[in-house]
Amino acid sequence: MPTETTERGIILKHPSGSIAEVLFYGSTVISWKVPNASGELEERLFVSSKASLDGSKPVRGGIPIVFPCFGQPTHPDHLKLAQHGFARNQMWTFDGAVMDNQAGVCVKFVLDPRGNEALSAIYTTPFKLEYVVTLAAHQLSTDLHIKNPSASHTLEFQALLHSYIRAPADEVTVTPLKGLQYYDKTETTEEARTTPKVESRAEVDVKKYTDAVYENAPMKYTVSWPSGGVDIKAQNFKDVVIWNPQEEGRKIGDMESDGWKNYICVEPGYVRGFERLAPQKTWIYCQRSISHTRDLLASAERQLRYLHDQADRVRDLQDCLATLSRRIDNLAFTTSLSPAILSGLHARLDDILSSPLFSRSSTPDSLPDLEPSD
Repeated sequence: MPTETTERGIILKHPSGSIAEVLFYGSTVISWKVPNASGELEERLFVSSKASLDGSKPVRGGIPIVFPCFGQPTHPDHLKLAQHGFARNQMWTFDGAVMDNQAGVCVKFVLDPRGNEALSAIYTTPFKLEYVVTLAAHQLSTDLHIKNPSASHTLEFQALLHSYIRAPADEVTVTPLKGLQYYDKTETTEEARTTPKVESRAEVDVKKYTDAVYENAPMKYTVSWPSGGVDIKAQNFKDVVIWNPQEEGRKIGDMESDGWKNYICVEPGYVRGFERLAPQKTWIYCQRSISHTRDLLASAERQLRYLHDQADRVRDLQDCLATLSRRIDNLAFTTSLSPAILSGLHARLDDILSSPLFSRSSTPDSLPDLEPSD
């Protein structure tokens, strides 16, 4: 089955072996596993071993959804809200499978405030959220649809996908951020935190406490470490946040003391200023997380080895058919088969040998070299 419903959420399963799990609580993706170079499943997301997965508090890890405010609320419509808003700590409704084929397995979740008295008490602005999660062989897509159902009120908000990428914090880097303006939230004064800096590093690391908001970012990032990596592509998320608390992470109650060593947060979002969504309009924010080229290349190499093996079998069969052709010629001298029958046998062998199965394109000599792609 491409999807499995559990007590806490939905598990997506792709024919390639990739697996993802999404909770009903917060519609939080808590696992994304893809085959590694040896074909074994490897987790790409980090979730703290102390994270609450029972719906009692937002999940520490995975991909929490931040809406309608990033950080502490500052907008007049958000003053009753907690840090990062409410999307990550509400129960979402599973709206079924959207797609199920070789290209991917896709499901949709909905957060609608109608009938939710507790939510309406702290946030009265009309809205509707839809979250579409798509699992492919080496890609996880998370698309956030924000709808303004009001006939007259403009919806003002911030939104972000707080992705925890499983990676060694002392070795991971993010590119390309050089030359971008950013705000360093680790500075000790408000003036310093609100004064923009310009990134000078070609490769941004998190070897020290990092909490940086890059604005007007390229929406295409490569997260790399010696044994792997993830490419992240965003749409309509104009900003990106890079976060790792380093030793400060020991102060986080639902994080193991050295948990910070095992992840980097790369968070596409719209967090500098507020997006303004006109009445009756919908805005879609997308994130594509793609397992790094080295895993794709390993998979392709496995397929190439298979093709080589198959080509060897084809050549063996070609030799057998050539031998059979010679034996057919000998039949003319050792049997009384008519020339028409012998001609028919030769014609059938020619058809087989000229089929795509035996064409040169099926042999290793003509297979293209595999090179990493963008």
